Amino acid sequence: MYSDYDELPELIHRKRIVFNKLIETTEKYIDTTHPGILNRLNWYFFQKYRENFVERLLTKPESTLNDLLDYYGADTIDKADTAKYLIYIVLKQFFIHNPFYFEEAFESLKKSDWIRFKKILKKYLESI
Repeated sequence: MYSDYDELPELIHRKRIVFNKLIETTEKYIDTTHPGILNRLNWYFFQKYRENFVERLLTKPESTLNDLLDYYGADTIDKADTAKYLIYIVLKQFFIHNPFYFEEAFESLKKSDWIRFKKILKKYLESI
């Protein structure tokens, strides 16, 4: 069951150029459509983990989602919705080549099914 989960870092390493290009495209899209948000999130995640927001969301979604909710102070529904919306736009742009993967990935994150999310990411990276 965990073999797909464990193979993801190796696959990302093998597909590093494609993975980085997808992250770069996703970051440009967010910067264009929501100026300033990505800079603040990257600063927050870099201070805490020495990683940027988009890559960390894709490789370590369980802790990133919790940190994002903490960052926005998800004590109200509006702020929790803001965090979910950011995840939505990141995934929508990252999985732009296949909307089916986007739907599955977003649903798995909403249900906190991290293993399923990583399996979907693995399938997507293998397909491109």
